[in-house]
Amino acid sequence: MLFRSSSVYERAITKEGAAGIVTSWSVPDFDYLNRRPGDFPDQVGWSRVPWQETSKTGGFAFLISSRRAGELKYLMQQGKTLRVHAVIDAVMKPGNLEVVSGIIPGSTYPDEEIIVTAHLDHYKPGANDNASGSASILEMARTLNELIRERKLPQPLRTIRFMWVPEYNGTYAWLAAHNNDPVKRIANINYDMVGENTIRTNSILSLSYTSDSNPSFLNAVMESTADLINRFNGERYPPDMDFYIGSIRGTRNRIDCRMIPYVTGTDHELFNNLKIGATTLNAWPDDFYHSSEDTPDKVDPTQLHRAVVIGLTGITTLAYADDASAKDIAFLSLIYGRKRIAGSEFSAMHYLFTASRDSFSSADRLVLNRITHVFKRELAAIGTASIFAKTKTAEAEIQKVTSLMKADETASLKKIEVAAALRAAELGIRRVKPTLTDEEIRAMNLVPSPVMGKELNNLSYVSRILAADETARIPELTDAMNIITIKLREIGIDELTLYGIIDIPAFYADGKRSILDISNAFAAEYIPAPLNVFELYFRAFEKAGVMQLTEKK
Repeated sequence: MLFRSSSVYERAITKEGAAGIVTSWSVPDFDYLNRRPGDFPDQVGWSRVPWQETSKTGGFAFLISSRRAGELKYLMQQGKTLRVHAVIDAVMKPGNLEVVSGIIPGSTYPDEEIIVTAHLDHYKPGANDNASGSASILEMARTLNELIRERKLPQPLRTIRFMWVPEYNGTYAWLAAHNNDPVKRIANINYDMVGENTIRTNSILSLSYTSDSNPSFLNAVMESTADLINRFNGERYPPDMDFYIGSIRGTRNRIDCRMIPYVTGTDHELFNNLKIGATTLNAWPDDFYHSSEDTPDKVDPTQLHRAVVIGLTGITTLAYADDASAKDIAFLSLIYGRKRIAGSEFSAMHYLFTASRDSFSSADRLVLNRITHVFKRELAAIGTASIFAKTKTAEAEIQKVTSLMKADETASLKKIEVAAALRAAELGIRRVKPTLTDEEIRAMNLVPSPVMGKELNNLSYVSRILAADETARIPELTDAMNIITIKLREIGIDELTLYGIIDIPAFYADGKRSILDISNAFAAEYIPAPLNVFELYFRAFEKAGVMQLTEKK
């Protein structure tokens, strides 16, 4: 009763012929380092069992608390006979995914949309996951509509679309059906678990950066918003009570909303995969997540107020930005881009100066790749501000901002070069400029691009399609990706990042980056991986009809 339900189900029912299982294992693998079985003895979590299309009868599974499991185990040890009377009324059949969507139409650029999402339904709905997110974006819509109706705010320049979706599945279906709509979707702000009493639930509120494969001005807009909220709500004595956000029925907990590297696990992932800048506001971890104890008493009205203000600040910044705002958003991207780059430069210097004689050559190459990568990312993020530029003057201003970042890059690369030369001298090593291997030259000339209409298909889809095709070498590819995941876990990469790591290479593919480019980008964002794995990866995507591989002439 203390084993993963899917593993027990597979052995007991599929292999041994049991009618069903009763288990107390309910902690998701990606929360295992935070919450252990037995930490909350009366908590009943949820899990899932594999569905087998070929199964005629199937089996059942019930989850119970660890306290109840202990009681039953004790009775069994006493020689008692335990009986289970299970009544199951379930059927698998075609159905519909219902997506609730509404807009506040834009007055000037109605074909440009900011999309705000929260998942409404769930196979284990809870107060924080995700009634808090669904209620918060509803309050945003209500507030904006009231202010517009009372003429305290003008109609937004751009359309704001609010969507309540079945998590992942509903967003996937909606995007697949509407991907070719004649609109430009410029950003997505997703709300998932935002109302936690952070002290009681052991949570930290965070905003996720967009994926490195999809740089966006949204990172700077949301990070500056978090800084604003933290400044006036993160101190015991706020510097200006006009900006303090609280509820008379809520806590006085201080806020520390953090920006975190790109994670998956909720709907913003799909927008990023379509190259729409997307972030998620999320409180994580949560000791009561996905359990019977995710109840309203764990929700903090003060936190809900703050979540709504964070969203409204981001939404209105984007929806009301005009031609003159383009330069400001570009400068904001420059400022916050410099902040992120400073962290990368620190890590690069640390990596160089702690490298040994044996590891220096690889460290030298990795550091150069990393710094080159982060500048590409931030230059691209500045460039995305051009969506707001409607005149050549505004576009020229953005180019001026871009030139400042390019000057930063030149200076940064020079500092890295000097540091590397100094460390090499200390170690008594002669630096050798690396040359491309035959394998790298081949990868440099292979460019993957998504097939139109299949942009959201991922490795799971490819593996399923090619399961019977031995030439696709899916087991070999799966093993290679598992090794990469294990290595990332060993260096402390969190489980929500690992949740979607196998799909990261696919969404770097844009018809411009070569397989070598994608391999280098993955090494810069995460860790180096064998180049042949990436070629095997994209060959499988090509064979499944999801991508095309073009060879440069």
